[in-house]
Amino acid sequence: MGISKQIEVNFSYLIYIFKRFCVNFGLCIFDFLLHCTVKNKNPKVETGKKNILIIRPDAIGDYIVWSDSAKAYKQIFPTEKYTITFLGNPACIDLAKASGYFDECTAFDRKKFIFNIKYRVSIWKKLNNIVFDTIVYPAYSQEFCSGASLIIHLKAKNKIGIASDTAIDTAFWHKISAKYFTTLHKIDTKSQHELLKNAQFIQQFGLKDFKAGLPLLVSEESSIEIKKPYFVVFPGARIGLRQWPKEKFIELINIIKKQKSEFTCVVVGSNDEFEICEQISLATQSQNLAGKTNIAQLVSVISNADFFIGNETAGIHIAIATRTPSVCIVGGGHFGRFVPYPTDILEKENTISLIAYYSMPCFHCDWNCKYQTNRNQTVPCISQVEVSTVVGLTNEILAKKIEHHIIS
Repeated sequence: MGISKQIEVNFSYLIYIFKRFCVNFGLCIFDFLLHCTVKNKNPKVETGKKNILIIRPDAIGDYIVWSDSAKAYKQIFPTEKYTITFLGNPACIDLAKASGYFDECTAFDRKKFIFNIKYRVSIWKKLNNIVFDTIVYPAYSQEFCSGASLIIHLKAKNKIGIASDTAIDTAFWHKISAKYFTTLHKIDTKSQHELLKNAQFIQQFGLKDFKAGLPLLVSEESSIEIKKPYFVVFPGARIGLRQWPKEKFIELINIIKKQKSEFTCVVVGSNDEFEICEQISLATQSQNLAGKTNIAQLVSVISNADFFIGNETAGIHIAIATRTPSVCIVGGGHFGRFVPYPTDILEKENTISLIAYYSMPCFHCDWNCKYQTNRNQTVPCISQVEVSTVVGLTNEILAKKIEHHIIS
């Protein structure tokens, strides 16, 4: 890499750090002034059952991976003594309710909490009126201006979390928030899969025999009409740099349909991903369901597919949680942390999940790519994954001829 490119990358990273510093500092001052001036009129004091708050405001995929360990909280905080409230991404609320792991589920839009002052005030007023016995923030990568700020200002006898890495904020901010935890557990090795990190955290509560397993999503019969057999392609990604080029998805789908003409291809994604999904569907004569499904319908569509292909985003975690055979195009930013899943756990659950990746010495960069400063353009460890590699993995799935187990 040339000197000018290195300077550009370093400057881009400094700009990112500066922006986060400004946001964190500004909201830190705002929260302090708000809590000094606004008094709660009628705080809800604990009566009978004790209140437990579990904070997981991150994306759908993060929630799904974490949900394997979430089932343990009912054992840690039994229903007869505690009321467990889940505070999470609005997109995950239906999944959280369906799991049965929580007594109450409250939507928490982290972006609005950061950028919409009116929304931030409304959340503070709602949560400040509850006295919690324990607040748990079980995230390995914590964000100061959302989850950590709740730890700092909410009332609770116990505040329990994980010592954070610096994937989102620098160590400076984590040192500030660390002072407000009553217990902060350290988790082994940065490269360890998130399932194992979550299991370690649960073990700290005294459940020494708790073992990591695959998350499980219950699928309902979908009302969406799809011609069978079919496979699902999820071409979007939450961040553009993690998105395999659409031209390669088009080439891939056309090859698969030529080899296996009996298969229908279904392209899925969010509203924001409709355009790329539409372009791919038109070029491959596929069915486009982007923006046309709620989370339950998306789970059903993926669950009933013969196989799944997608980027490292929510779709791949849904596929694994419904035991749908899958191929994931993986970059190096968090390689091994979320994908690939541990082989022994996949084998135990009789689940096929293969990965396509282009190995580079800069893996585990936390997506601070030294080759790509534009976060909307694909990084080289993903763009250089060959179509032939993904085709080969897809054929490997089909060759195994393992009957797809539909969760019901």
